[in-house]
Amino acid sequence: MSKKIRIQIYLGFAGRKNLVSHRGTLIHETLQKLVNTKISGEEVTKKAATTLWKQACEGPNGLLEDKEGRGWGKELITRYLESPGFSEGKPEEVEKEFFVPLRDTVVHGFF
Repeated sequence: MSKKIRIQIYLGFAGRKNLVSHRGTLIHETLQKLVNTKISGEEVTKKAATTLWKQACEGPNGLLEDKEGRGWGKELITRYLESPGFSEGKPEEVEKEFFVPLRDTVVHGFF
């Protein structure tokens, strides 16, 4: 059994097709939590971001066996925190849910 298949079985992948997609999902979820923390009025520190990322990596669908992914995610999250968009921005909400009714179905997503 190849290492890639073993990692996929171990991680469970939460419905993701590959490791890169799975990494992106974990980073996205961590960034959402950081923005929600900022919206609530709490200060978002680098230490808090690192802790959230570590928890995501150690969780049931984490990146425990993926050192490269853990490092890559930590770097991306740190760069995001240091960006003017995050450090100076004043977010009001995260990913507003939308529904668009069509003839035979309803399209659902986030914007």
